[in-house]
Amino acid sequence: MNLSPKHLNEICKKGLSKTVGNLIQERVILKVKRLLAYSSKNGSEIAGELNFSDTSYFIRFFKKKYRAYS
Repeated sequence: MNLSPKHLNEICKKGLSKTVGNLIQERVILKVKRLLAYSSKNGSEIAGELNFSDTSYFIRFFKKKYRAYS
């Protein structure tokens, strides 16, 4: 894309009123919701699939962000 992270963030803020970080977090939460609803994987397996190094961090992240994006 040949954009600096700062410039990409500015574009996203203007167009979507969200930062790149917020957009990524929303996509992660959506992926987690889908995995929980349509697979038999537990939290530890989902954390591993999404490259979270610590399951407890993943669970805290999901609980906090799920409330924010629900």
